[in-house]
Amino acid sequence: MEAPKKGRPVSDNPRAEKVETRMSKDELDKLEYCCEVTGMTKSEAIRAGINLIYTHLKKQHEPKIDVNPTESPEETINPET
Repeated sequence: MEAPKKGRPVSDNPRAEKVETRMSKDELDKLEYCCEVTGMTKSEAIRAGINLIYTHLKKQHEPKIDVNPTESPEETINPET
């Protein structure tokens, strides 16, 4: 019989990459305030900020598709002028 494994469970998306950054006192104060108010860790707050910016940018750069349900696809792609 094998002994049960110890430690944390294996993640599907392990956080193996480490990033160090320099911050001003003001930036650190803002980060700590965000953490205090939200209850997040510094890492969680930074990840949330990255996801917020990423989502915003992806929405800005999504291809715009103008589909008029009354026209056929050919008319939408090649409208007569």
